[in-house]
Amino acid sequence: MIHVSADRYWPLTICVPLSLAIASFTIAPAVAVAQVSTGRYGDDVAAKAERILEQAGLKRSGKSILPAATMDVSRNLTGMGRTRRSLKLLQDAWKQTAAQMTLIRQQAEHLNRLHGQLNAQLAKPVLTITENNRLVGAINANVARMKQLEVEEKKLGEKLAADRRALNDAEAQYAETVLALRRDFERARAVLTEAAGSEQVKIALTVLATNYQSPA
Repeated sequence: MIHVSADRYWPLTICVPLSLAIASFTIAPAVAVAQVSTGRYGDDVAAKAERILEQAGLKRSGKSILPAATMDVSRNLTGMGRTRRSLKLLQDAWKQTAAQMTLIRQQAEHLNRLHGQLNAQLAKPVLTITENNRLVGAINANVARMKQLEVEEKKLGEKLAADRRALNDAEAQYAETVLALRRDFERARAVLTEAAGSEQVKIALTVLATNYQSPA
């Protein structure tokens, strides 16, 4: 029986307890005596074992046996990390712009209220020339500030929309990376499941375990 153990992601390691007769391996008729005095199999036997694993969608990496799809999974995991960091930066930028927009709108509301108050004071029937001039000056200054805020709000609104579009794109990219990672994982698991039922794979693993101390 082949026992497959893996952590949540990668690398996956195949552990295959095996006591099958190497003579049944189709590498060569004389495999049963191919193990030299050093306790290792010949290079041709080991090469044949690696080809059998490759045909099964597996590969040896040092002392580990991995699904070939591991490279895709590792690449997508790396990409997901970059995308997550980019997504966080874009989220922070959008929140900052939204906070600035909220502040400008609060200021505009305050100026609108002040504008009403100043006009109410100007409408009083008895005002000195000094009071009248002061109120007219305050109203003009307030109107100028209101117009300035309108320009700032328009520019900030455009930036807020651009930040939101960038954030949406990053969220979509992150979701696609997660889906790709899931597909690669399912493909690797299917390879492991199929390999677990192959007698040729079991024997190839035994040969490689003898030569390279990989799981057998």
